Amino acid sequence: MHPLVSVIIPCFNRQQFVRDAVLSVLAQGVSLEVIVVDDGSIDQSVDTLSDLPVCILRNDRNLGIGYSRNRGVVNARGKYVAFLDSDDLMSPGALRSHLDFLETHPQYSVSGGIIESLIDKDAKVIRENFDRNPYLISLEEIALRPKCTGVWLFVFRLGYFHQLGLFQESLVTCDVDLVLRALAINDIPNLGVPTIRSRQHDGNISYQMEVNGRQISRKVLAESYLMNSAYGIQ
Repeated sequence: MHPLVSVIIPCFNRQQFVRDAVLSVLAQGVSLEVIVVDDGSIDQSVDTLSDLPVCILRNDRNLGIGYSRNRGVVNARGKYVAFLDSDDLMSPGALRSHLDFLETHPQYSVSGGIIESLIDKDAKVIRENFDRNPYLISLEEIALRPKCTGVWLFVFRLGYFHQLGLFQESLVTCDVDLVLRALAINDIPNLGVPTIRSRQHDGNISYQMEVNGRQISRKVLAESYLMNSAYGIQ
């Protein structure tokens, strides 16, 4: 029997966090499979998962997050696909809320959620997000709220994901590109559902993006899509 949803977790040298990430997914209470794509880790990341019911795919060297996500998608068996970074936590009940919506709203192929909170390396809450009102995400909205393009905030129908095309592996902001391609087809409902607890630490990609100012690149990329008169994204 195929799982209802496949959750893909790319991992590179995350022995301190990846087990908790996987456990947060296994606790969702829905039919699922967890696919951890180890991207050439040289620490004990994979060993920390030895007693858990996960599928582990190993890259023979570090090939990047886009490649690792794509490898997970190609091997996914679920009706739906979701993503989680190996240092974050999935919010309790998140998948149930997304799946209940998508199962009862066949007109939508994607649903979005929110970051429940920012947490530190010890999972203590730094800041909580209380803005939980649902709304439609559009290209115009992304230009105003660049942070809502993290692919870990969305659940996709797997068939639709393949229609979109996979992640552009050469792009640093490959998750932004993918969500923008989806938005160029249709607006996406953001359910206002707490979906992840985002861990902030020195080795965290999203933390580094904030520090290094790459949030600007998300806004510029979104605005460049808006400038395409026919949204004819190639």
